[in-house]
Amino acid sequence: MKKAFLAIIAVICLAFTANAQPEKPAAGAKGLGFKLTGINDIMTKHWASGPTGVLSSNNMLFGRYYLSDNMALRIGFGINSVSWKSTYDEPDADSSASNTNSIKSETTKKQFGFSIAPGIEYHFATETRVDPYVGGEIMIGMLGKSTTTTDSTNNNTATGGTTHTSKVEKTMGGGMMFGVGAVVGFNYFLSDHFALGAEYTWGFMSQSNGGDVEETTSATNGSVGGTSTSSNTTRTYESKTSTSGLRVGGTGNVHLSIFW
Repeated sequence: MKKAFLAIIAVICLAFTANAQPEKPAAGAKGLGFKLTGINDIMTKHWASGPTGVLSSNNMLFGRYYLSDNMALRIGFGINSVSWKSTYDEPDADSSASNTNSIKSETTKKQFGFSIAPGIEYHFATETRVDPYVGGEIMIGMLGKSTTTTDSTNNNTATGGTTHTSKVEKTMGGGMMFGVGAVVGFNYFLSDHFALGAEYTWGFMSQSNGGDVEETTSATNGSVGGTSTSSNTTRTYESKTSTSGLRVGGTGNVHLSIFW
């Protein structure tokens, strides 16, 4: 992350040494933007929410088509891939002279989603390398089913104690997101065809997540004497969440754009 920012600064410094004023895109021009890195540390609010798998309008890639020198159509594409792991290890949960109870568990979650955001931009004419613009976009996203797996072991070494192992697999329905946002941003042209930029989105977002849940638990109780019992249970239920409201963020990032 730090090296990426240093590289960006170095490129900008080189651009300042150039005397020629770069030519900005005109009617009929096309552009392709790539997200370089997020600027979440200085954002007011981010659409995404970590391992919970909440959809994000954070465009990883977006294209532009200039209808005129000042007006451009745009469409953004976002990917939200969730893959995380949490571990817990307590080797001495309950100890005495004759009793030691250790607990270990590991939880993993996987989920994939995507979003598209068509919109329009108005670019203000300037005599400098800076190309400020405002616009709007509609954000539509889909989130696939999530799979959460928890493996745990509870080992009691007391006389007659047991070792309990369990595996819980939970599959939950996905969700969708819809939003309407106002875009504020700028491009800084390094040359005729390359620009660095950043933007924010402010608007309304509505999101639903969840649905039918299937949870399977496989458990084994093994005694010190060797006798063991096992069970396998499955239950289904419904779990849904929904959020909506005004918020700032979404496309807060540094990006590199290429024009032709």
